[in-house]
Amino acid sequence: MARADSRLKEAAKLGFATAIVPPLKNPGAVSGLTLTEVSRVSDLLALLRRTPQRAGETGGGVRSTAHG
Repeated sequence: MARADSRLKEAAKLGFATAIVPPLKNPGAVSGLTLTEVSRVSDLLALLRRTPQRAGETGGGVRSTAHG
């Protein structure tokens, strides 16, 4: 993802708490933003179908990291 770091910082400034992104080579820490990496569209769809209480659970090609 081009300029991922600057885009994620801007998302955090705008008040977003979570970002769903493709696998990043060098995921930088963005204060207050939880990054969820998905490697397949099917993983993204499965993640979006989950209830909010289960959103932190991962599986398959999904990886969550919280930075605060």
